[in-house]
Amino acid sequence: MWSRRALGIKLTLNFGSTYALISTAGPNHRRKVKRSVNINGKIRVQLKLPSRTLFFALSLFPTEVFAQPEKNHGFDIEVDPIAFALNGFSLHGGYLTGAWRFDLGVFGLDVPKWAHGNEGFEARAIGAGWKADRFFRKAPDGFFVGVEGNVTKTTITHTASAGKKDVMEYSLGIRGGYRWNTGLANLYVTPWLGLGYILNAKDRTINGEVYKTGPFQSFPTVHIGWKF
Repeated sequence: MWSRRALGIKLTLNFGSTYALISTAGPNHRRKVKRSVNINGKIRVQLKLPSRTLFFALSLFPTEVFAQPEKNHGFDIEVDPIAFALNGFSLHGGYLTGAWRFDLGVFGLDVPKWAHGNEGFEARAIGAGWKADRFFRKAPDGFFVGVEGNVTKTTITHTASAGKKDVMEYSLGIRGGYRWNTGLANLYVTPWLGLGYILNAKDRTINGEVYKTGPFQSFPTVHIGWKF
């Protein structure tokens, strides 16, 4: 048996100057209908429905209609353990919004000889940079591609004579990688590979020896991070 308690629902329909009302109530159910048409052609309909009918109708809607949107933004920090292993440092702060991540960071390391390719020289780089990454998914997880820019002071040392020269380098590049959320709280790991172009690359001469610098520079590494 239906409860006599009823709830009022107001609907506003705009059909111009014409309208139609369709009744689904059976012969044993009565409901009051009030309607009025204003100068804009809007129809105000007030229905008196049993509360159980209203509850049943609302239960047919999918839960996504009433669910709160998933939080898909925030901050994170990252470090590069390889930089620390190479007598350096690394600290990056990122902002996540949807499928995008933006990053500002500082770094420093002793550049390995296999990386700079110059016998008889040592190099140490200290710099700062930015990154903008786009994940393939609409979430900060999985594969991503991005762009980056860096300003780096490279100190070149001629090992035989201990002669040094500081060089400021400016670079732009692309990068790609994979962000793996480990499931251990908010810890994640991001291996990635970057390919940069040094805008002012040129060879340097110290005590008659030439330190060659090519315009293209690859950089494979891995970051460990924590999302807040």
